[in-house]
Amino acid sequence: MATQTQTAFTKITLDFAPPVARLTLANPPVNVIDFPMMDELVAAFEQIEQRADIFIIVLAGSERAFSVGVDVKAHKADKVPEMLGKFHSVIRSLLATRKLTFAAVRGNCLAQLLEHSGNSVLTGLSHGSPARWAVRRAAAGGATRGRASIGR
Repeated sequence: MATQTQTAFTKITLDFAPPVARLTLANPPVNVIDFPMMDELVAAFEQIEQRADIFIIVLAGSERAFSVGVDVKAHKADKVPEMLGKFHSVIRSLLATRKLTFAAVRGNCLAQLLEHSGNSVLTGLSHGSPARWAVRRAAAGGATRGRASIGR
């Protein structure tokens, strides 16, 4: 089946090639997670969840960086409540999915997006290391969650 790309996003790309959805962070140069990206991530997870033909989600960044984390400007005192609300919405979307979820990590990575989920699929930092894959499995009933890392 041909790949379908969702074009309504500016900070991420979302490609569907059933049974896989590839969600790529696209905020060069280092994929800073800002408010617009958080909103797009939530919307992307909603789109993915609506697709019965999608069973796997691959989260990816660029060759240079998966992500260096949340925008420093969002950590200012007047922005923290909004930042936490939006960021927690992303994490809740990630945790709610019943799809098999992989993170393809290349380059620099502050694994904040996935590490804070309480069901870490990434831990620590990756600085220019070879591609690493992490997986979070959701059992059919969604009650059991497991972790595994696969590297090269």
